[in-house]
Amino acid sequence: MAIQRSGRRSSTASALAASGRRSPSRLGEVVIGICLILGLFTGIMAFLGAVLNFSFVFAGSTGVNPAMILVSGLIILAWRNAGWYGLDRFVLPRLGTPWQRGELFDRRARGTQPMTS
Repeated sequence: MAIQRSGRRSSTASALAASGRRSPSRLGEVVIGICLILGLFTGIMAFLGAVLNFSFVFAGSTGVNPAMILVSGLIILAWRNAGWYGLDRFVLPRLGTPWQRGELFDRRARGTQPMTS
């Protein structure tokens, strides 16, 4: 609870407390941050982080957001190599990538044939 010197809550804190809902933007930030820290879906999460940062910049926010857009762009470009150091190393071979099917979706790797009639 945000308390000002006068002892009243600020209007933003009152509005958030009255709504009882959490902001989807906050949830998105947390999910993107956790996935980037763990190295899970690195390229996708870096792209979504850049989209989120663009929305903050276009809304008039100042600070380090333009620099973070540059960093996320570099992570997107380095996605293939970044996958060696996180959970992408284990998850992507199973799920697959746009250029190669993963073990879970490749019938030839499992030895099953498609059903024919």
